[in-house]
Amino acid sequence: MNKVWYCFGVSYRKSAVSDRETASVSDTEVSYYYREVFPKYRCSGFILNTCNRTTFFLFGENPEMVQREYEDRSGIDLESKGYYLTDHRAIRHLFEVCSGVDSQILGDFEIVGQVRKAFIEAKKHGACDGIVEKVVNMAVHTSRRVKKETSFNSGIASVSYATVQILKDELPSFQDASVLIVGMGQIGFRTLLNVLNETGNANVSITNRTHKKAQKIGETYRVNVIDWEDWRSMANNFDCIISAVAVDKKILDAEDLAKITRPSLLMDLSMPTSLPSGTVDRRVKDIDQVSQILEDSMIRRREALPQVQEIIAEEVIKYMEWKAAKLATPYMEDVNQTIRSRCPVLRMIETCNVGIRQRIQSWLFQEVRRNPVQTMNGEDLLKTVYR
Repeated sequence: MNKVWYCFGVSYRKSAVSDRETASVSDTEVSYYYREVFPKYRCSGFILNTCNRTTFFLFGENPEMVQREYEDRSGIDLESKGYYLTDHRAIRHLFEVCSGVDSQILGDFEIVGQVRKAFIEAKKHGACDGIVEKVVNMAVHTSRRVKKETSFNSGIASVSYATVQILKDELPSFQDASVLIVGMGQIGFRTLLNVLNETGNANVSITNRTHKKAQKIGETYRVNVIDWEDWRSMANNFDCIISAVAVDKKILDAEDLAKITRPSLLMDLSMPTSLPSGTVDRRVKDIDQVSQILEDSMIRRREALPQVQEIIAEEVIKYMEWKAAKLATPYMEDVNQTIRSRCPVLRMIETCNVGIRQRIQSWLFQEVRRNPVQTMNGEDLLKTVYR
């Protein structure tokens, strides 16, 4: 049975925060898909789970069955809330995601690191084969080209940077404000670096479920580390609390927030969300509000989009050529066998100048690579050689 590229998921384009929260896949569920669902439907691939999207990138025999199982488990109707793409459109989507074209903050360069992390996690579970790895590497290469050859990633525009901008606007004395960052995953860590760049380390504290990780970061950047079990009881010591933790349930509920009186700002960068919504407590700002803050700075990036799309198109074509070359391999074997068994010129080729022989074989290979479907056997291809 033929294997196909397929991707499906939910993103900010068609779904609000509440829908993306429902669509999000927990770490336990991700492991289940890698361990049980992917093998059952003979698929390899990885799951990208961020604050703005949950996307399955698949290569296999029955990827649509993985989608069906996901819809059943999550209760999400992808026709109305999400999307699915096949073949080269799925490949292009991966390249666009990796390059920041499909990010809520256009040109967000943090996404490529999230893609790589998701792929590495899938690889640890044995869920990725060499073809998936090849395509991920090509997607990463595409993002590097975009960053190097265009102004698409110019300036600083990311979730972590946007968070700092909101802190500056909302906190009267930002430079002296005491800030607690909950969660030291990729977004939390990048937010920490941006905060430190603006304020120094005197009033910044961090906490993380894995205390050893928080300790290491604390020692490196000289920030205060709070035990995970203690941070809630210390919440009133801070002017701002930033949550960037991956959890299946809220880390604070409405009752907890009612007891936390000092912080004038609570930032929720998590997906699923980890704090009650802004309708429950107006101090809370979620990921969509964070993204909106940078809308005015996107003009230059939009101007660079045509150039970015050209680069992506070039890289997709390179993938298609690579795929064609891979398909050409068995046909080339057929060509060689046909030459050996039926072609009177065989003895000449075997004994003539190596350079000439290599040129002939190179031409044959390129002919098959350009059109592998029409050159289905060596006999047909040899007719064009001696035409």
